[in-house]
Amino acid sequence: MVKQRGFQMRHFIFVLGLVSCASAAGAANMTGVPVVGAMTSSDCKVKVRVDGAADVAIEYADNRDFRRSNTTSKVTTTSGNDYTAEIGLSNLNADDVYWYRVLVDDVIQNTGFVHKFSTFPSGSAIFKFAVFADVATVDRGAAAYLNAKDDGALFALQIGDLDHRNPSTLAECRAMHHDMKDQSKLHGVDFARHILSKMALVHVWDDHDYCGNDEDKNCSNKANTLQAFDEHWVTYSRPNTSEGLWHSFEVGDAEFFVLDLRSQRDENTDTDDSDKSMLDGDEILNDQKDWLKDGLYNSTATWKFIVSSVTGNPTARLNANDAWRDFSTEREEIQDYIEDNSITGVIMLTGDLHTGGAIDDGTNNGFSLPEMCVPHTNLVDGNINNLGTWSEGVTAGARGYGLVTVSSTSVVLEVYGANGTLRHTLTL
Repeated sequence: MVKQRGFQMRHFIFVLGLVSCASAAGAANMTGVPVVGAMTSSDCKVKVRVDGAADVAIEYADNRDFRRSNTTSKVTTTSGNDYTAEIGLSNLNADDVYWYRVLVDDVIQNTGFVHKFSTFPSGSAIFKFAVFADVATVDRGAAAYLNAKDDGALFALQIGDLDHRNPSTLAECRAMHHDMKDQSKLHGVDFARHILSKMALVHVWDDHDYCGNDEDKNCSNKANTLQAFDEHWVTYSRPNTSEGLWHSFEVGDAEFFVLDLRSQRDENTDTDDSDKSMLDGDEILNDQKDWLKDGLYNSTATWKFIVSSVTGNPTARLNANDAWRDFSTEREEIQDYIEDNSITGVIMLTGDLHTGGAIDDGTNNGFSLPEMCVPHTNLVDGNINNLGTWSEGVTAGARGYGLVTVSSTSVVLEVYGANGTLRHTLTL
């Protein structure tokens, strides 16, 4: 009898173990890595995706041991938004470092990385930020991320083509965003380890991660593209949330005007006259062109960065047809507006050339503004032809990133190779 009861007890424990394992296996877990964005000196937002319906919260503290930590309210994920949650963190200290971790149904999620971010300064300060563009569709590592992190960047700008797969359905858009944060991918693990887990990200699309090559306002997948982007990335408050991604934000002595050059763009082949627009082809309310003009005019920042996913230099890639060169009437309109209103300290940050990076002091830029065109991040082959004329130099092909140092009296533009070698620089 004792032996039989022992067998029954062991069998009962074994069954309990199976039930427990099945329950754990069925629990929701975070996929990819969290993304921090919309950073200010006192708050930010964190975007998280899990693999099913769950309650998600963020625990955060100003020390890596999570002493005296705070935990946000829970947000429930649903299939309608691809099981993503956007969670706000508030009452943060300016110019401080915070560590954070994700809780899914009260279980701490382990990505293998330490997750932290730095809040923005509350006033004038010297800071650096990194700029990236043009990511490979194939699974390639991205050493540029490591060196940009080591350069002391406060935040990162990703200005288009993350990646180049040209999604045509909601499912394809979502899959693209999943892959870009997937640690099983060579790019994903570099992006996660060195950028997403270490600093805030500011992200805007270009053609290949919007709809397809040279696409514009007429893309049939436009609504799905916008939905998927909002599910997976964080932006600052936008003037027209339902129509596009353009927005602005401030850090120290700088204000950034992040342009969306796809969702309101007229066709590239339209006649280049006053009716052709890259910013407001549909002439909508709360449009991007008036927003840009008003923002530049009213800005009290010393430095004003126009973040453009396509180049402003009309001498580069003469065989391409979707840069500002082919919207010269609108470009001249904006240039005249800046000059007529004596708006100073305006600088362009651009991408899309697939070169090893270039800098111009404004001599060759179509807006007569200083321009840094950042290298591609990790494409298989970069562009080696039709590089154009750049006052401070241009590098063919090779991978890399841009780094900008801002103070109240100067801006330093630098183009680096993926290995951290300085290629071009300009001090303004």
